[in-house]
Amino acid sequence: MGYRREDWQRLEYDLREQHLILEANLDDVTVYGTQYVIVAVIRGPARSANMKSVWQYDVGSEVPRLITAYPQP
Repeated sequence: MGYRREDWQRLEYDLREQHLILEANLDDVTVYGTQYVIVAVIRGPARSANMKSVWQYDVGSEVPRLITAYPQP
């Protein structure tokens, strides 16, 4: 998609601007927190792709944190 390791801030920005504005679907509830999934197109520096991102509200937290994100086939 055109992201480079040394420019990780670009991926962070794109996930926040393109994924966190969408509706998340409840995925799992664990002893560590509640996980949500977002699957949507993300526009990268070189191309667009369908991306899955997993976010978790840790127990006691009101702010989600990124668990993982990867392109979908």
